[in-house]
Amino acid sequence: MTKNANNLSGRIAYIDVLRIIACLLVCLHHGVCIYLGTTRPNVLVAATLTMVGGANIFLMISGALLLPVKRAWRDFISRRVSLVAWPLLVWTIVYLVDGFAHGTMTWYDIVILPLAPANSILWYLYMIIVVYITMPAVSILIKAIGRRGVEVYLVLWLLSALMPYEHGVIHSLTPPQHPLSFFNNCYGYVILGYYLRHWPVPLFTWRHGWWILALSVLCIVGLPLFEFKMQPSLSWNDHIEAVNNNVSINGVMMSVLIFTIIQKIFGESYPSKACWSNAVVTMSKCTFGIYLSHWLFLQRVCVPVLCGFIAKHLAPGLGTELLTGVSLAIVTFLLSLLLSWLILQMPFSRRIIGR
Repeated sequence: MTKNANNLSGRIAYIDVLRIIACLLVCLHHGVCIYLGTTRPNVLVAATLTMVGGANIFLMISGALLLPVKRAWRDFISRRVSLVAWPLLVWTIVYLVDGFAHGTMTWYDIVILPLAPANSILWYLYMIIVVYITMPAVSILIKAIGRRGVEVYLVLWLLSALMPYEHGVIHSLTPPQHPLSFFNNCYGYVILGYYLRHWPVPLFTWRHGWWILALSVLCIVGLPLFEFKMQPSLSWNDHIEAVNNNVSINGVMMSVLIFTIIQKIFGESYPSKACWSNAVVTMSKCTFGIYLSHWLFLQRVCVPVLCGFIAKHLAPGLGTELLTGVSLAIVTFLLSLLLSWLILQMPFSRRIIGR
């Protein structure tokens, strides 16, 4: 068997591409929204509409790959949790050291570690461990209810994704107790990924695809615009909470579009003579490391260096701010990719960046 065949063995082409896109979206979201959106709310809104959280796509990938669970539940949980627990421990220490070195953390941050991560990006690892622990039970349920039962769940979940927008129509703010509150959580992305892998959305087909695409665009663009028109008296923070919610309808539909389009373009298998396949696989293997390390590069390297350089050489304005945000994202992604690739060459890389 050739080296190329070994490298592609067991790989799913569109899943590898989705991992890379998810990491790029994470870097873009943090580069543009967090560092530039606070000074220009309109930039923040535009960025939020076009940059769905990469964590959503990572959750969909987990559902697509792991459901239904085929291993014994003890073996599955111990295997999956260990892949996350070691990197979580390593990077918790890294971010604690960084926080203490820069005076942004105290001993209290160590005490509350079981409930709050050392850095905000580590929230995803806390959540995915819970997802892995519950997956065997969820697997039994989805087998029992079948395709139609899963579709009923997803419909209720999609309806719950409208909750953030109700404060513009029914309530001044979304009530804490809501009939669909039980469904409004990130686990829906796991089930959605499972569903889309087995029953893809028929985009770009005359019978169903175009109206699905039109509905998606309406949810992604129309509802956020509607949100700002219906409640002009609310603060920007209240509006952004609706648009930038992990489980809001615009984020869900953007995730569906990205997943489905990449699935349709790249398919399950790599072309036998594709010159880009090895590069995609290598980058895909680095994505967990990119996610874990990107905040460190963004905060400690890219922002101090790039922001100062661009501000010194370009006139202030919206164009400069957008250029700064995109540049931050690209350079952060490349530096994190390089570090992750170097770590992959080490024999104990699984303990640092998983696999």
